[in-house]
Amino acid sequence: MVDELDPRLEAALRTVLRDEANAIPFTLQAAALNRVRSERFRTRRLQRWSAAAAALAVIVVGGGALAMALRPSGPASPPGDSLSGLPSFDRLAEAATGGGTTILRLEDVVGSQAHQGQYGLPSSAYAFQYLVACSGSGPLIVSLAAESGPAIKLGTVTCDGGVWRLEWDGTDEQTILSATSVSLVVQGQPGSAWRMLVADDGSGRIVQHFGASPSLFRLPSMDYLVQQRSAGATELARGSGLNEAASGTSVSTLRGVETASAIEIFLACVGSQVEVSLISASSATAASGPTPITCDGTRQGILWTRSDATHNVSEVRLDVPAGTAWEAIVWDISANPPPIPPQGTTSP
Repeated sequence: MVDELDPRLEAALRTVLRDEANAIPFTLQAAALNRVRSERFRTRRLQRWSAAAAALAVIVVGGGALAMALRPSGPASPPGDSLSGLPSFDRLAEAATGGGTTILRLEDVVGSQAHQGQYGLPSSAYAFQYLVACSGSGPLIVSLAAESGPAIKLGTVTCDGGVWRLEWDGTDEQTILSATSVSLVVQGQPGSAWRMLVADDGSGRIVQHFGASPSLFRLPSMDYLVQQRSAGATELARGSGLNEAASGTSVSTLRGVETASAIEIFLACVGSQVEVSLISASSATAASGPTPITCDGTRQGILWTRSDATHNVSEVRLDVPAGTAWEAIVWDISANPPPIPPQGTTSP
């Protein structure tokens, strides 16, 4: 059983404790308590905003890095888009003349820096047409280059999207024709796009040597002349040569035409004008002709029909000036004679 505390002792104890408490120098007012609470709340709010800002910064920086990592390194659009506005290869082929075959089809899109492309060409006389179209700030420079020596410019193309036709004009012919290999060089400017079709000019010309001369001549091949013959034609004679003299005219003869009532002569020459005559072997006087032939390296043709006045004709004579190369084939077309009167005579 707990003893009850003496009321007088309890009262005395309370008095002593109150006096001791009052003696302690400590004062806590409501205003001070409110001020401490406000400061504590502001501090916590600042801490929360700082944490949110730090988190947002991490998100922004990380997102930017991720976006950079995922961005494609190449151009935004495929190269083909830059070529889509240019004429097609079929359109370029339509612009070619001569009906020759296609040699090369080339195209390219130039990046942020100028680019030079080099493309091998078949070994021949380079009697080609270069059909070119380009777009951009341009221009496009097209050249021929041998394995040694400076490039020979074929032309400068303005990149306006139109079709341009370039041809080699024979500059530095000896260097180009005697080279083991020749390349086509295309220089494109930054941001440009180009398309090119290289076509044979249809002349059938190739590089040929004649005689002991070191010179090279661009003339049609015999195979090309054969391909051009009329239907049913029979070959009677062929020949080629070069007048290597410093001056004067040489005479070359193609024999075996005495049995033909109608003939066709295919001839090509390079140099000065050649004269073609039809004669009798027993006479130096021409029975027909002379017919002048322009020697520009292209195929020329002569048609002739026999008459009473020319029944003795048996040879074709060519008067060839100095430095001129030539080649010719004589065809018998008696089975399908041309509908023209014989040269120098009237129809029988």
